[in-house]
Amino acid sequence: MHRYPHLDCRVVYLIESEERVLLTTLATRPGNRRFLALSPREQRGVVRMNYLYGQWLRAEAERYRQPWLASQPWTTLGHRVEECLLGS
Repeated sequence: MHRYPHLDCRVVYLIESEERVLLTTLATRPGNRRFLALSPREQRGVVRMNYLYGQWLRAEAERYRQPWLASQPWTTLGHRVEECLLGS
């Protein structure tokens, strides 16, 4: 946000809507050892919890008319956030 010093604080919620993508993200991101140490059943539970939280967050954002975006594709995320915030 340092590129937009003239703007008040803004928010855009990023929602991942695919459990498969959440699993991949949790398994491959730095600091993944704790996740990988879980049993497959526990891993599925963590993924499901994150998925359900994202769905709740999206519903609340819509309820309070707050902006949200799908987290994918990553390659266009910066542009999409900027467009959402600035209405370009």
